[in-house]
Amino acid sequence: IDVTVWHDEDCDNVYEPTGTGQQQELEVALVSDTSGSMSQEIGDLKAAANGFVDNLSSPDEAAAISFSNGSSLDQELTTTYQDVKDAIDQYVASGGTDMGAGISTATTELTSGTNATAGASKVMIVLTDGQPSNTSAATAAATAAKNAGIRIFTIALGSANTSLLQSLASSPDDAFVAPD
Repeated sequence: IDVTVWHDEDCDNVYEPTGTGQQQELEVALVSDTSGSMSQEIGDLKAAANGFVDNLSSPDEAAAISFSNGSSLDQELTTTYQDVKDAIDQYVASGGTDMGAGISTATTELTSGTNATAGASKVMIVLTDGQPSNTSAATAAATAAKNAGIRIFTIALGSANTSLLQSLASSPDDAFVAPD
């Protein structure tokens, strides 16, 4: 999977330099589904997540969060990108799909984690097959994240519930399907 990350503050896909010479920091939480249903896609998930990390540059920060029966903050926000990739490389598919917990953990990390920066652009990228154990919990967690000013992108892997992932994303245009 070839991945390019580009963030446009006002979502109009037009480069608009501020003239100040300063860029706004980007904080990205990569939220990875490591449930048992991802056993066929876990390699693609790792490749995609690592690809996102490879496209970041300082002062941008990344965090790695995984979810299965619960959620885990595997790497807090950092500019030490290899630490994020090392966390992602440890993922193994097993257990249930508590997507709501994963989104909630990412929201907490982006808004009040040790390295969270006030004023930074907050982005969550959810990589999943879109089959949560509790759809209403996932929807509520995504709504809370969006209300906190976090832009959510979803990446569908495998035979995903794309309609759910479109509803979780900040807009339908922020929901993507990874090629097989």
